[in-house]
Formats: sequence, structure tokens, C-alpha cells
Amino acid sequence: MRVDRLRVLGIDPGTLKSGWAVVDAFPNALPKRIDSDCLVLGKSNTPIAVRLHQLHINLREVIAKYRPDVLAIESAFFGDNAQSALRIGEARGIVLMMAAEFDMVVDEIPPATVKRRIAGNGRATKEQVYLMTLQHLGCSEFKPSSEDESDAVAIALCYLLSLATAKATSNNSSKSNGRKPGSGGKLPPGSTLQ
Repeated sequence: MRVDRLRVLGIDPGTLKSGWAVVDAFPNALPKRIDSDCLVLGKSNTPIAVRLHQLHINLREVIAKYRPDVLAIESAFFGDNAQSALRIGEARGIVLMMAAEFDMVVDEIPPATVKRRIAGNGRATKEQVYLMTLQHLGCSEFKPSSEDESDAVAIALCYLLSLATAKATSNNSSKSNGRKPGSGGKLPPGSTLQ
């Protein structure tokens, strides 16, 4: 990995649409969204094998173009619909396979952790997460094409904020004789990696 820059690929996996985002972190600077989009993989009547193959092809292009160091992916969520959970698991399998192929570090992040780290509340709405994502990035011009794209940016940013939080906790622990600050794992908007 490059010392001067850390590049994270955030993925919100799905079998109809998958959001992706490339976010860079530089020392002493706000994270920067490099690019993001939503991969439309087909309609619900398109065979699942075709949609998964399309995800593989499209994701390969994204990874080859941007060469991320880290893959941050939303971890499996088990709701009431077992069929949906199975399908998302299939998409996650393709994404994780690609990360291994390109020798990327992988971090699987639960949805509530993304919400808590970005917006300060594990039950935050998608709109609240989006607005706080803009603040953390220090921008107002980002208009995602879909919730999947917006979620992917938040997932990538969440990974970077977890690094900044760990560094801040480590620095504060050494300054406070081992006592940890009460930040709840969330840094205020505008925090940077040191």
C-alpha cells in the first residue's frame, strides 16, 4: 500500500443493482470521493447467473481502473426474506472473490456500524447518512444516482473513519494513561487521518 494515499473501494452488494465508490484518504486531509456509480445488473427476470457474471465483469473493470488497496463491503444482513439474503450472499461472494484476486484487504462492515460511524446513530435514515457523508467529505455537489451508490460511498468512508477513530483513540489513550475518549466510535465531520 502507498504511504501517502489509501484508496478504498466501498461496495453495497446486490444482484439487481450494486453500488460502488472509490474514496481516497490522504494524511491530514479530508477523504475524497474519486468516483462512484451504481451497476445495473439486469431485471428481476434476467437469470441470476447472467446478473452475477455482469457484476464480475463490471467490478473487474472498476478494480482494474482504480486499483484500490482495501475493499469495504456491507456485511451480510439477515432480514425476514431468506431468498433476498441468499441472493445478496451470492453477490457478496463475487465481490469477495474479486478482492482476493486483486489482493485487496477486506473489511466487512455491518449496516448499523456504517450508520453509527457516519451519522452517530445506528438507526439513522438513508437521508441522514447521505447528509453526514457530504459533511465528512467536505462537499455539497455529490448527487448519487441511486441509494446503492450513496450507500457505497458511506461504506468506504466508514472504513476510513474507523482508521481515524482507532488512531485518535490510540493517541488519546497514550495521553490519558489508558483512558479512552467517549466518542462512541464516531469522529466529528472534518476529522482527518493523521
